[in-house]
Formats: sequence, C-alpha cells, structure tokens
Amino acid sequence: MVRPCGRREDHRLAVRYGGILAVLMLLPLVLSGCADYSEVDDLLVVTGMAIDAGDRAPVKVTLDIVNPEQGTSQESRGPSDQRDTVVSAEAEDVERALDHIQQRLPHRLYLSHNAVVVLQQNVLRPHLTEILDFLERNRAMRRSQLWVMTTIPAGDIWRTSGPDQQARALQLRELVEQAADQCAVFRSDQLHLAKAWLTPSGTGLMTWVDPLDANTVQVRGLAGVTMDGRVHRFDLANDRGLLWWTGNTHTVLQEIPDGAIRWVQTGTRVDWVGTSQRPAFRVVWRGTGEVERWMGGRPLDEKAYRRAERLAQETVERDLRDAWREVVTSGMDVIGLQETVFRQAPQDYRKLAARPNWWKSATLTFDIRPSLIRSQLTSAAPPDVQNRLSKAWSGRG
Repeated sequence: MVRPCGRREDHRLAVRYGGILAVLMLLPLVLSGCADYSEVDDLLVVTGMAIDAGDRAPVKVTLDIVNPEQGTSQESRGPSDQRDTVVSAEAEDVERALDHIQQRLPHRLYLSHNAVVVLQQNVLRPHLTEILDFLERNRAMRRSQLWVMTTIPAGDIWRTSGPDQQARALQLRELVEQAADQCAVFRSDQLHLAKAWLTPSGTGLMTWVDPLDANTVQVRGLAGVTMDGRVHRFDLANDRGLLWWTGNTHTVLQEIPDGAIRWVQTGTRVDWVGTSQRPAFRVVWRGTGEVERWMGGRPLDEKAYRRAERLAQETVERDLRDAWREVVTSGMDVIGLQETVFRQAPQDYRKLAARPNWWKSATLTFDIRPSLIRSQLTSAAPPDVQNRLSKAWSGRG
C-alpha cells in the first residue's frame, strides 16, 4: 500500500484547520444580531393600559399609544402635534382583547414601555386574579408599572383633555409619583401589590384616582384591595390618618385647631405587645415639622410652640384612631397588623390564625411625640410682623 508523503498530509491538515478557524472567527459576527430585532418606526409604543368591564364581553382593554409621528419628549413636540392614539377592544380576557387590538393596527404593539395600568373598580371583583396572572406571565411588561384604581370607566382616563406635550399615561404616572414623594404607599406598582397579596394580611393598597373635571385627574386617596377583588376606598380628605399608619411621610401639611403644621418628616412603627389571648399593639409615631400657619392669639414664643406641639399630638392621635375605625369597618387589614405579629411573634401568630378576625378587637396604645422646629426669625419678631407672617402662611396653606 502506497502512503502519501508527509508534506502533503501536513498541507491537508493545515487547510482543514484553517477553514475551521475561519468559520469560528466569522461565527460571532453572525450571532451578534438580535433575533427579534425591529425598527422603532415599526412599533407602536404603549404607555398606558386601562381595563374595564365590557358591555358585550367580560373585559374591555383601552390602550394609550404614543403618536408614532412625534417624539416622546416635551421638547420634541410642537403645539400642533396630535394627541396620542387611544384604541380599545372587548374580549373574554385581557390577552384576547390585546390580540383584537393588534389585528386592527398596522404595526406591532410594544408593551415594554407601559407605565400605568388603570383598573375600574367594577372589574376587580370578577377578574383581578386573571388580570394579575396575565400581567405577571407577560414578559414584555415590566413589574414596575403602576396600578391605579378609578370609579369611572378606566378608558375615559386616556380621553381627558390636558397638555399635549406628554402622553396621558405619563402625565398620570407623574401625578402619582408626586403623591409618592410625600408618602411611598402611593407607589402602588405591580411587584409590591403582588407581594402584599401574599402576606398574612392579604390586602394591597392601590392609588385611587378620579377626574376632578374634564381637564384634570386627581389622586383621591387609597383603595384597599384583597386578592378576591373586594375594594374599600379611603378618601384622603377624611382619612388622612391612614398616611400615618402606612409608614414614613415627607412635607405633609396638617391642619390643627390654631393653625397648620408642615411635617418635614414623620415615621410610624407598630410593635406587638400582646399575647395570643389578649392581642395588643403599641403605635409609635415621631414627627418633625414647622409651623406653617399660626392663629393662636399670641406670639410664637416657647409657650406657643409647646401649645402647638400639644395640639399636633392630639390631632395626630385622633387621625390615627379615626383611620383605625375605618380600617376595622372595611374588614381589610390594610395597615398590616397580621404581618406585624407574623414577623415579631411567630408563635403567637400561629395561635391567632385560628381566629381570622382577631386583629379587629386588638387593644391599641399610642406613643406620639411631635417636635416643632423653633424658628428664631418668627419667635423673635414683633407681634405685628408675626401677624403679617401668619397671613402670608395662610395663603400658602
């Protein structure tokens, strides 16, 4: 048998390995692209989704879509730019409604920039579980999107008149974020709501918005929502004490009998001090504030400051007790008392679990200590100057 010479064999191996090496060097260039790459001009960017109970089907979905012919920032829009596109469809569930909307549009819906989900109150009781399930499974949608509730048809939120320089959904998100800057409980995003429904209390707090008029949407308060879709609304005009219960606050204005206090910062802590036979909690509240308006009939000297602190203490405790009564009436543990016992005293929680409504009869004690910042300018000013300051502060309040 005749074998090829060594040089020819080496040449063949070199050519073979060289070809393999060339393929490996070109492979990253082929694989570096995106498999689902799409041009921006071929996408319809959704910034808001509203979900209602439908007239001809169980669910109605309304989308707020950025006008593809204009920019998304205020600087890139002119006064003649058109409003965002609002489109809706009804179906058996949210997923099928989105499919119906997609079939009517020339480009693909892009849901990853959705900022807000607006839910009509009437749709929560029968469909909350399936809505949450769909939004949690949909990887195109972020879990940081805000969930807000309204008492009107949710789709009408996108049709309210207002400044054209920004998408309706982004305007609504900014409104909610402003409230969240004062109290973080208003930041009711999907992730935190899902976690709240899995706690022992089983209740989440959702921001409640409603139109003030044809041009303005306002934050009305908070809505306690259970996993089975039961809803109880807490109007901030009457239930401001719920803000104290739900955690830290910043720059909140509070009226007291002889004026108003601007609380720079407040904090509330709830401690379990009872037993499984005698449930009891201690509510510890601390607040630092400034006198925003004073009409106490005397200069703001040290004695007046002490009186203002006493009035503030009484007002805060009254608000906390009023909010507590409203919470008990609602039957929803929106302030997380069961969660507190679960974390601080697991053994007591296991014993109390046999009585689901034990928290409604718990004993509460309050430790409230407000602290007002003494202003040398105000306390040292003559009475006539203080009167002028009080009038000016009244205008600001």
